[in-house]
Amino acid sequence: MRRRSVVLLACLAALSLPAPRAIAVDLQATVKVPGQVRDGFFSGDTESPFWLYTDLGVNRVRHGINAETYFSLNDDFATGRGGGDFYAGVLRIPNAIPYTSASLGRQFLGEGPRGGNLADAGRVTLDAGGPVALSVWGGQPEYFDPTFSSPSISQDEQMFGARVIATGMTRGHLNVGYLQHIRDGRTLSELVSLNAGRRFADLAGRPNVYSHFAYDADNGNVHMAQLGTQATLMPARLLGSFEAAYYDPQGTRSRFRTDPNLAEDPLFQALSFSNQLRFRGTLRYLFSDDLSAYTNLGYQRYEVSDSVSSDGYLGGAGLRWLPGGDGLESVRVEYYVADSRGGNLNGVRLYYDNWVYDRIHFRTKVDVAYYEKITNQQDTAVATLMGLGYDLLPGLYCEVYLEGNRNERFDADMRLGLNIVYNWTHRFGQQSAPPATAAAPAPAAAAEGA
Repeated sequence: MRRRSVVLLACLAALSLPAPRAIAVDLQATVKVPGQVRDGFFSGDTESPFWLYTDLGVNRVRHGINAETYFSLNDDFATGRGGGDFYAGVLRIPNAIPYTSASLGRQFLGEGPRGGNLADAGRVTLDAGGPVALSVWGGQPEYFDPTFSSPSISQDEQMFGARVIATGMTRGHLNVGYLQHIRDGRTLSELVSLNAGRRFADLAGRPNVYSHFAYDADNGNVHMAQLGTQATLMPARLLGSFEAAYYDPQGTRSRFRTDPNLAEDPLFQALSFSNQLRFRGTLRYLFSDDLSAYTNLGYQRYEVSDSVSSDGYLGGAGLRWLPGGDGLESVRVEYYVADSRGGNLNGVRLYYDNWVYDRIHFRTKVDVAYYEKITNQQDTAVATLMGLGYDLLPGLYCEVYLEGNRNERFDADMRLGLNIVYNWTHRFGQQSAPPATAAAPAPAAAAEGA
């Protein structure tokens, strides 16, 4: 109740500011309704779960104020079970005070301990047009199952920090930051981070290099290090990327196994006795405007127990063909592989999409995979889908699809599905020509997410 009162007071204060001579308010809504009729995976009884995902927004209010909310509702009409989640609801106030922007509510913070967090938080950014900008923020992270592991872990968490952003860079980004992560009144980590990147437009291949480094001052270890690059290896034909990463939350100390509330990343630290190394590379070759090939390979390594390592690979290769060259029709076939200590998987996928005919969309997918587990189990799984969609009205799309699956649990698993998507926008009022006065410089919002 206290959080809602703060948000309401902020909204009233923002809207009470002196109004410009004329305003135009934009309203937008995106509603998605997916659903299925199927047999239950465990019980075998008929289920008919449906979800309602809604994204609502208002823009161009007084002084550029905007707000957005995103939530979901779900109900199984066969079993009567249902629920909902509130993912985001944020009010943004740019330049309410000269050179200052603010946001308040449930929002995404890119500065989280694992790279990003959704949090009930506030943020204030100061950008006076100089060489640097300052962003200060703080709040309580929010988690949604199953991303948070076990409910036995306390969600009484707080995070706060600051970031100094270099604003004068046209071909790159540079910022330094501080983050403190607290759970149940105990500090889990204090991260000092550096983010830097630059595009070298004058070099062959126009490479783009990016990096991230975070040091945990509370635990005395390197929390994360990441370095990556993207480049055109042959003129307009071969595109490549490579990334290497090191991850070691709190030094993966053994004491966190007895009290998971002391672990910054409880799921990873329950599985790993060591740091994690990750490498990932991709290549894409353009044979012509309508035919391309790609391949990718990822590798990770960590210790699952003392002196016992787990090495995992994930990769694949494929072809993409655009028969008409305009993207309205596409065919994609790929081979993929996964291999780890727990087993291996080899599969083939085929996708076909067609938007050629006016207002009609047809798609199909076939996926066949063979796997072997460390428990000496093996099987071949098959997943197929065929869907037909139609643009009923401007902004209103409806699709009916049929899934046919086969796996070790079901010899024949048939599912009938429905997808409805509605996009709506409306503008109220008219925008008058802005007065010929110098406006305050825009905040460094784009640099914050780097």
